[in-house]
Amino acid sequence: MLKYLVLIAFLILLPGTSWAQHGIAVLDYSALTDSIITRWKVEIWLDSVHKHHFAKGERMVKRFEQQYVRAQKRISGGCITPEQQNKLVRRLEKMQQEIVDYEERIFKTAIPALDSNLNAYLEDLTPQFIRNYMADQPALKLFDKNSLVYHHPDVPDLTQEILAYIESQRVHRKRFNLYAASKVVSLGLNLPSGASNR
Repeated sequence: MLKYLVLIAFLILLPGTSWAQHGIAVLDYSALTDSIITRWKVEIWLDSVHKHHFAKGERMVKRFEQQYVRAQKRISGGCITPEQQNKLVRRLEKMQQEIVDYEERIFKTAIPALDSNLNAYLEDLTPQFIRNYMADQPALKLFDKNSLVYHHPDVPDLTQEILAYIESQRVHRKRFNLYAASKVVSLGLNLPSGASNR
């Protein structure tokens, strides 16, 4: 708490000063992390994986409906024996259970686990991104404005600049895509075609 009070006093005691000249700036750490997560995770992986598996689930339901209609026709036509009818009913019940199991495994377990893994990975990377940005500007003193009680309105906010810097570092995106692809596979999710190349 003391360091924040000292920092607040420092930031208040320098009114009318060029903050950039003193190498002092702020960023919104939460907004930065949320932006990275939204751009990298939601748009690329979760959205893609969810659509892929949602489409597969829809195909399973459609196949079940087709089999159900055929079974109804055969049963109402009276052209099958009671044993065959029981066999058809068991097959339909099995298909229905497979759909329920698939939805449970994918949408209630695997995709939420993927979401959690990717969030944690990106949250862990954010400080590294900031350190890399600051390495090019050793005189910069950067503070999370959410940790400050007050900062002078003229103190530059570098959140968008740092986000643009992170976006320009393609190596980070490639590493993230490799990590995401490995998590997709390890969670038993099918990898949507082309997703790892984005």
